[in-house]
Amino acid sequence: MSTGHSARFTQEVASQGKWYDCFAFRYGAEDSTRLGVLFRDVTQARLVDQELASVSRRKDEFLAMLAHELRNPLAPIAAGASLLEMVSGDAERVKKTGAVIARQVRHMTGLVDDLLDVSRVTRGEVNLNLSEVDLHQVLLESIEQVRPLLKARGHEFTLDAPPLAALVDGDPKRLVQTFSNLLTNAAKYTPEGGSITVSMRVEQETVEVSVSDTGPGMSPELLKQCFDLFVQGERTSERAGGGLGIGLSLVRSIVGLHGGTVRAESPGIGKGSRFSVSLPRAAGGRDAKTLLSLAAEQ
Repeated sequence: MSTGHSARFTQEVASQGKWYDCFAFRYGAEDSTRLGVLFRDVTQARLVDQELASVSRRKDEFLAMLAHELRNPLAPIAAGASLLEMVSGDAERVKKTGAVIARQVRHMTGLVDDLLDVSRVTRGEVNLNLSEVDLHQVLLESIEQVRPLLKARGHEFTLDAPPLAALVDGDPKRLVQTFSNLLTNAAKYTPEGGSITVSMRVEQETVEVSVSDTGPGMSPELLKQCFDLFVQGERTSERAGGGLGIGLSLVRSIVGLHGGTVRAESPGIGKGSRFSVSLPRAAGGRDAKTLLSLAAEQ
């Protein structure tokens, strides 16, 4: 077989979700019309390239968002510092200006704390302080943290938690962080005057807590990757306070460390969302009554 005078070309083609490198060549005598084609499956390499490109794009979007979020508080802080120099003799204005600066510093501190948390979790440096925890109390503390935001946006809030034993082996601080993250997301993304519902279901082996909202919902594409790091929905004016896109990734990591699972559901765009966390019940507390159930009987 002679290929010395063959014509060769390569091209990548896609077919039914597969990618192939195609190599075509002419073989035989110099005037032969025989044509050979070789195919090489490069689907896995293409999928890896697409994933890397997606991660790189999300990282770039995140860095731009982070710069924006960190820069926003700097303007009122700088203005407040300048104002303090001019009104040092006016105690009331000094007090108000100091409150503005303190509020913006707390906001920046929260952003940095979230970044440090994600860093610790992804590097496996989070140590849980486990104890037997009543999820009723965890939910009450989480709701208390988010209540000012719920009130500010005029949301109708409903808590549906049966007075059954809901004890789990967990880190109270991390569990409160988990549910306050889910509630904060729901409050930020749900339009003013919308509805948010927290419900608890106690099974024989698990406790499931769901946070449902009447917000913008999620597309099937976003639903598949909403727990990935730096993933966010579209930042419209309604969702301008959406944060850095790391909260749900943190929720999944913390729930996983507790031996639980978290899932997201949405009927589609404009139809709301629901996030459900399932945690194993503590073996010693499956037949115990909670403080809430005791209080209900009195």
